Amino acid sequence: MRKFLSVGFILVLCLFIAACSANNENVTVESEPPADISQVAPSLPPQSQPPAPQEEEEPEQEPELETQAASTPPQPPPQGVRVAAGQYSSFAIQQPSGSLWGWGLFGEMEWGENIPSPAPTSVTPKKIMDDVGWVSAGGWLGLDSPVLAIKSDMSLWAFGNNTHGQFGDGTTISRDEPIRVMDNIAHVSVGAFHTMAIKTDGSLWTWGGNWQGQLGDGTTDDRHVPVKIMDNVIAISAGAGHSMAVTSDLVLWGWGHNGTGRIGYAPTADELNPIHPSPIKIMDDVINVSAGFDHTLVIKNDSSLWAFGNNAMGRLGVGPPIIPSETPWNGTASPSPNPIKILDGVVAIAAGNCDSLAITSDGNLWGWGDIAGWMQMGDYNVDMNTPIERLWELGFERNRLAATPYVIMKNVASVSTWNGHVLASRTDGSVWAFGDNRYAQIGDGGEYGFPEDGSMPSRNSPVLVNFPANR
Repeated sequence: MRKFLSVGFILVLCLFIAACSANNENVTVESEPPADISQVAPSLPPQSQPPAPQEEEEPEQEPELETQAASTPPQPPPQGVRVAAGQYSSFAIQQPSGSLWGWGLFGEMEWGENIPSPAPTSVTPKKIMDDVGWVSAGGWLGLDSPVLAIKSDMSLWAFGNNTHGQFGDGTTISRDEPIRVMDNIAHVSVGAFHTMAIKTDGSLWTWGGNWQGQLGDGTTDDRHVPVKIMDNVIAISAGAGHSMAVTSDLVLWGWGHNGTGRIGYAPTADELNPIHPSPIKIMDDVINVSAGFDHTLVIKNDSSLWAFGNNAMGRLGVGPPIIPSETPWNGTASPSPNPIKILDGVVAIAAGNCDSLAITSDGNLWGWGDIAGWMQMGDYNVDMNTPIERLWELGFERNRLAATPYVIMKNVASVSTWNGHVLASRTDGSVWAFGDNRYAQIGDGGEYGFPEDGSMPSRNSPVLVNFPANR
């Protein structure tokens, strides 16, 4: 009898241990942060969406980044935030509510001789609209951003600057309140002067400024209403004067201005015109693309990152020299029309004016090129033709004028950059910003504007964006 009791006890003990082990195996962690970036990191059409990320374990605590003093303690938005950097503005979507927030200079702004520097719309985040799933902002040349947002019903809404017909509503009337302009839109990307959009059927449509052939319709005529370019498109990105698209067969296409090789096309010796108003096949096995001002980043299906175009200030990340001493700072130092491999394990990318950023599968945010470095110029009374070696001699920080990638932040989920400022959301839902803050586009409630001493208020390291507590 005692023998049977012992056997029974052992069986019960084994069952208890097995149950505990099974419970422990139910804990799951997210393998990589979501690869969603605004302005230039496209989403796939609904039929090609990747699986939703699994719930993540609480990340290990790390030293807090520098924060700027503000009137109220900074409040992070909920998890799942998407960000978009515009000309002098910033935007973030809170998930799962879908509320769109903006700060800096946005809406219909009045510019002119008597109003050279309009006041920011908001120095901290201000709620604009609800039920938004995606947002993209662009702009250039002293104008506020054209902003386009997709709601959950796949309708496309627009507000801000419409000088070049970036809304696609048949007008050039700017708006300070969102208006509905199209339906059945899966993704949108806003460049400096034009807009690209993928419809739910996978067709690509473009509109806006076209003097550099960036619409891809075979002409250089501006379009104030959408024109269809191609089918079976899964990713897009609008740059300053060029456009990039990926089709469902993972082929990368480029068109528009190819100066410095920004669309990835190597011209022949007798080819003088850099304008290509129709799509050109660039490379295979591409799943995502980001077009900057005059360079481009792409992710291949093996998660490797490739870059091509202008390499001034090290924006390609290929290593020194960034700029030869005899080359002007705004020159075309060592441009490469041929794609060059930069990093592995990349899940998200953002190409800006003179900088590049990437998120790797471990959640690290990498940056290279002019990472907010140009904001220091006001402190040293130098101009755009100053060689980079001289900038370093004057005290400019080398780690923000970097020829190769370096880690800026950890636990990052999404990133966006444009016109000298960078936005990043972390896996805990907080939003961080750094760079130019002349129009309060950093959103921390701190100093902004044009000081009399000629300095440029900026944040040279990431600071927490100050969301309202009662949002």
